[in-house]
Amino acid sequence: MKIIIIIISIIIFINSELYSQKLPALVTDRPDITESALTVQENRLQIETGILFLNRETFKYIFDSIPGNNYKEYSAVNKDISVPGVLFRYGISSYAELRLGVLLKYSEVSFDKFYAGSNSTDLAPVNIGGKLELGEQDGEIPAAAVIFQGEIPALSTEADTEESKDWFDPSVIFCFNNSVTNNFSLGYNIGFDLRDGFTKGNGVFYSLAGSYSFSERFSGFVEYFGSTNFYHLIPNNGMDIGFAYLINNNIQLDVSAGADLEDISKEYFLSTGFSIRLPD
Repeated sequence: MKIIIIIISIIIFINSELYSQKLPALVTDRPDITESALTVQENRLQIETGILFLNRETFKYIFDSIPGNNYKEYSAVNKDISVPGVLFRYGISSYAELRLGVLLKYSEVSFDKFYAGSNSTDLAPVNIGGKLELGEQDGEIPAAAVIFQGEIPALSTEADTEESKDWFDPSVIFCFNNSVTNNFSLGYNIGFDLRDGFTKGNGVFYSLAGSYSFSERFSGFVEYFGSTNFYHLIPNNGMDIGFAYLINNNIQLDVSAGADLEDISKEYFLSTGFSIRLPD
């Protein structure tokens, strides 16, 4: 009886291994900012989630009524913790996927003078969209994909006014990837925000990531990213670095850190998370 159980267990194990090998290794859109040029396999759900800590220090001004002293300067420190941020990706064909992003954010603001600090917990605008593969790499021509997505402020607790909740904030991202060697690849994006970019938002955003596989399971990346708007065209740039480890073909752990290039001490972030593909 024990021999039969052992034989059945071996058969189940071999079949599960063979089934798992039909899938390529997991490719995610985290932890870097650059989105991949690949979609999730058909009829499979990929869940990518993590915790992000963001620290931003900005300078603000308060006007003074005393003649000759027009304003006083003070600093404000924003600390945002995303717990968690989750991206659901579902493959609807061999070249297309649906995407749903949900983010719960805790924010803490402190001031060095004049005002007392505050904190809040909010659901950020839900992000919905899809990714469509445009073509595989052909020599120097990169693999390409496009993401159409949009935030829905109505599905958020962050909006300041009822009027702002009526807006749908669409964006489009063009994704490219070049496999340079067996271990090294370049991914790069350029995206456009179709509403906020005409005011104070990030109308144009871009990124370039170099990824290196140290082994079949362990990889790392270095990334340059930035954004600007259609009016001022003054970019705000940053860099980050991170690592990912494949526990198996369908589960990945990651960690990353980055900062604003203008002043690293004023704006920086840390992130860690994991991704899983179902069914395995």
